[in-house]
Amino acid sequence: MPTVDGLVYVSRWAQRALLEWLPEAAQVPSRVVTNFVGRPAAARPGPRRGDLVSVGNLLPVKNHGYLFQILAEARSRGQVYTLDLFGEGIEHARLARLAEELGIAEQVRFLGFQPDVEEKLPGYVAYVHSSYSESSCIAVMEAMAAGLPVVTTDAGALAELIDDPEEGRYWPLDEPARAADVLVGLLASEAETKRAGLAARARFERDYAADVVVPRLISFLETVGATHAPDLALRGPDAPARVGQGPVESSSRRAEHARDDGGA
Repeated sequence: MPTVDGLVYVSRWAQRALLEWLPEAAQVPSRVVTNFVGRPAAARPGPRRGDLVSVGNLLPVKNHGYLFQILAEARSRGQVYTLDLFGEGIEHARLARLAEELGIAEQVRFLGFQPDVEEKLPGYVAYVHSSYSESSCIAVMEAMAAGLPVVTTDAGALAELIDDPEEGRYWPLDEPARAADVLVGLLASEAETKRAGLAARARFERDYAADVVVPRLISFLETVGATHAPDLALRGPDAPARVGQGPVESSSRRAEHARDDGGA
């Protein structure tokens, strides 16, 4: 890959995916640097908005219908939880019908795109995620920044974002009954929910806050820039730009990745 000076991967999963598809990428200097979000002023509880929240475009890959199956299973056991969905997409009408069919329509709110969704997150008890695949997930990071425990699948890079049971729980992708066991078990203990939420906030502070991650990214860019400075000098100031309009091409251009909030 002679036209690429360096690669930044947003997760180890994304790195593996690219190398399986393009083995010669292993010859390029690279580093795994996670996505990041700004540090909120404080993880305040704020007004209580509901039980569960999920953020992401309403697309098939996000698998929101599975959340509805889990809610229905929990309801059959006498555990009725609310779920707010932030995001828009082609699945909206189908999901609304599914909620009616499962008898949980009054538990689910479709709140669409919200530019300040991260400010609303502290008003929930837990964040839930059911995507089939993610190369990273800013929505999960924002939930952790808000001090919410995260219940998610371990698909793709999601398994890298939290540890079970430290910051939340993993649930299976194809067994609503077992997933309901996981959810009900977590929410049954207010003390455990609070503990996992505090741990999630601490993990965010350590691994995903912008002021922590950005220096890692800059360090790599400076290293790559220094390595290729002689080459750039030889090419001259009027030489055409390299691939990606700059010295480093992000792996997120190759591994599908989008900001997993209502504006994605």
